[in-house]
Amino acid sequence: PLAAIPMAGMVASTIAWFRVCASPDARRNSPNKWWWLGIFTLGESLSVGFITSFYKFRAVVTAMGATALATMAVSLYTIKQKNPNRDLSQMGASLAS
Repeated sequence: PLAAIPMAGMVASTIAWFRVCASPDARRNSPNKWWWLGIFTLGESLSVGFITSFYKFRAVVTAMGATALATMAVSLYTIKQKNPNRDLSQMGASLAS
């Protein structure tokens, strides 16, 4: 029964993600896109929250801080960069992997 919580979150976020990817209306129509974004966010928060509850608090906060620092560093580098050969703003979501 305890595993049903993250599974439900994973299923909800996966369904929302596929729906938004497959349907241009789900991406562009104002009330629809916010509902799908809310479902995806809720599903992800349930899954990530459940998984991180098994780790020590210090490890979770350290990972969160490292992620925030890396995100800020790449953002500042992209904002300050004037050389078009090193422009990271065009990479978009590929920087996440």
